[in-house]
Amino acid sequence: MNDQYKSKEQLIGELQQLRERMAEPQDPKRDLLQAVVDGARNCHLVYLDREFNFVRVNETYARTCGYRPEEMIGKNHFALYPDAENEAMFTEVRDTGIAVEFHDKPFVFPDQPGRGVTYWDWVLVPVRDGTGETTGLVFSLTETTSHKRAEDELRQQAQLLDLSNDAIFTWELSGVIRYWNRGAEALYGYHRTEACGRVSHELLATAFPRGLAQVRAELERDGQWGGEVRRTDKGGCQLIIESRMVLIRHNECHLVLETDRDITSRKRLEMEQYRLAQQRQLALDAAHMGWWRYDALTKVVIYDDRCREIFGVSGSQRGNEEICKRLHPDDLVHVRAAVRAALNPSDPKPYSAEYRINRDDGALRWIEAHGIVSFQGDGDFRLPAGLVGTVTDITERKQTEEELQKSRTELELIVAERTGELSSALKRVTEQEKALRELAQRLRRLSSQLLQAQENERKRVANEIHDNAGQVLAAIKYRVEAACLKLQKAGDSNTLQPVKDLIPTIQNCIHDMRRLQMELRPTILDDMGVAAAVEWFCREFQTTYPSITIERKLCVNEAELADSLKLVIFRIAQEALNNVGKHSGARVVQIVLKEHRGTITLHVDDDGLGFDVGDAQTIKEFGQGLGLSSMRERVEYSGGQLSIQSAPGQGTRIKARWPKQALV
Repeated sequence: MNDQYKSKEQLIGELQQLRERMAEPQDPKRDLLQAVVDGARNCHLVYLDREFNFVRVNETYARTCGYRPEEMIGKNHFALYPDAENEAMFTEVRDTGIAVEFHDKPFVFPDQPGRGVTYWDWVLVPVRDGTGETTGLVFSLTETTSHKRAEDELRQQAQLLDLSNDAIFTWELSGVIRYWNRGAEALYGYHRTEACGRVSHELLATAFPRGLAQVRAELERDGQWGGEVRRTDKGGCQLIIESRMVLIRHNECHLVLETDRDITSRKRLEMEQYRLAQQRQLALDAAHMGWWRYDALTKVVIYDDRCREIFGVSGSQRGNEEICKRLHPDDLVHVRAAVRAALNPSDPKPYSAEYRINRDDGALRWIEAHGIVSFQGDGDFRLPAGLVGTVTDITERKQTEEELQKSRTELELIVAERTGELSSALKRVTEQEKALRELAQRLRRLSSQLLQAQENERKRVANEIHDNAGQVLAAIKYRVEAACLKLQKAGDSNTLQPVKDLIPTIQNCIHDMRRLQMELRPTILDDMGVAAAVEWFCREFQTTYPSITIERKLCVNEAELADSLKLVIFRIAQEALNNVGKHSGARVVQIVLKEHRGTITLHVDDDGLGFDVGDAQTIKEFGQGLGLSSMRERVEYSGGQLSIQSAPGQGTRIKARWPKQALV
């Protein structure tokens, strides 16, 4: 007969028998079970028989229920706490032998209404005998009420945060995510069902600036933490995040409320701006240029360290009149005229001026200045905002020009003097020959000087192209690109495309200027040496003459070679290859630069038409007379020797040799 149909006397009798059995000596296994039950002080633990009567009850469980353990022994669980759903669950576990587990399961104590709804983690495990029959149930509970209420409170608060564009979520100190708002879904790509229950720093591959352990320590110590972290979204994109974390303490439950903002674009823009600023400064430093800015409204000139060094002043700014006082009186008028022309809103001219300044230390310096004007407003209201530009100390160049002019004057005087002497010595053959030899030697030296002056002028012009026009074009390109970005952000597509179309044109101009600079004086010659410069010219040559193959072997130790000799070697190779391309009709050219026993040798061989070396008329017909003569003079002026071997139909060999210490 079922228990519900038993009489009161029968139930009392059975209970008495159960108590008597419990009072009997226990075997070791029962003692061990009791020890386990009593030892689980942090857990609510009981052992029930098949009918769900209490067999073992630990102190924690009994105290929570308002009893002593011995008061609960023999009582039926569902007689104390009737609940049809839970009883059905207990019955299913007993009958099937399959354990169940629940998290945050709600429960109301019927005899403790003041506690309200409580929440529990349940584990219900069947105990079987040797036949597989379920003899009892182990019921283990852990109260999660405080944790659940804290989560619910945070969740209620966080529902308001779904309206925020920022990513907001909560996580335990272990890192397990408990809440994930819509902003977090949008930022990281994970739905809240994918994120909740995962460890945040593992899910997002978080890289903390000082390590996760230190962040947790600061949270526990200060209650908050803020800083930049790096994370990876669901799609694998790397993000830079500005994170703010607040530790929320609720009874024994500690949760972290984190607010994240994506600053990836801002940081990349800052890095790019910093990189461009560094590049501009490096370019200015490499060119020995100073940077300045003139404010047309305040009449104040602001300049950098290089400018201060050039002008010999302290401080970062000066009034325009203070600067004008330093100008040489003879240069003041044309400098002011250049500034006015640049600031003319109706027809602005590029600002460019050379002038002298008197420094505080008494030094007189030559300055070259260039600038770009900026305006504000339109039409009749268009007014100059100021000038931005560069300055370069060109004192040494001016001194060189003066010395060169002096040398030319001296040369003219010498030539005139020698001409007079020759005219008066026509009748004296011996004296005439002597005078001619002396003049030839002097002319040789002067020619060498002129060749060097020519190379110096090439270098100066190349530097001028790089330092001035090149920098101005680069600045223009940068401003056009910046304008494109602003127009793009503003959504002005009608204006954007015409401005954007200017960029390739500017870039082509920059390319042409760089090519012209390299042709005048390849910087690779100064930076990497003659072998690298010849290699570069070979590549450029093949671009111009693709039908001609160049086989080269360039092997020379340049450490002990004079820079002037490197320049001569390069010019000979350059002129020889140009003659091949223009006149020889060759298909293959061999160029060899080598060092052997203290001698530098340059060979340029081609399989072209060739010519009769002894026939001057033939040389002229092939168009090589002036070029060969120029090469011979260069080689001889530099202390070397030049030989030419050629015959019609047998190609041409040009061989130049120098002692290693030539021009040192």
